[in-house]
Amino acid sequence: MDDQIHTVLLVEDESAVSNVLGSALEREGYKVLKAGNGEDGLRIALLDHPDVILADLVLPRMGGLEMIRTIRKDPWGAKAEIIILTNVSDVQTLEEAMSQDTFFYMVKGDSSMEDIVKKVRSRIEVHADQAGEIK
Repeated sequence: MDDQIHTVLLVEDESAVSNVLGSALEREGYKVLKAGNGEDGLRIALLDHPDVILADLVLPRMGGLEMIRTIRKDPWGAKAEIIILTNVSDVQTLEEAMSQDTFFYMVKGDSSMEDIVKKVRSRIEVHADQAGEIK
């Protein structure tokens, strides 16, 4: 396993979810960056280039889908690892989210913290393999 500290950007406006999930990810050894709205999430993503972005869809100041579409226009962001974590579960939103090359769409109410952390870990491992890192 590599010794690099991997970074996760958590874009979530519900502070309770952000705090609990952020703590769970930190216990796994990840550096966690947080944003409470889409504008801040976009700014942090493009500045810090996290290994994985966990993004809610319903966010103040800029919705999650708009944030993801804007990230995808950036050369780095075109290949960014993005996991959608939301309570929105309608088919049209799911189709739009998946059209933005998001890798997973997880419904908060149906996902345990353990499931979310495992999904983040799997995407970081895939990302590390694609970048040629030694594990």
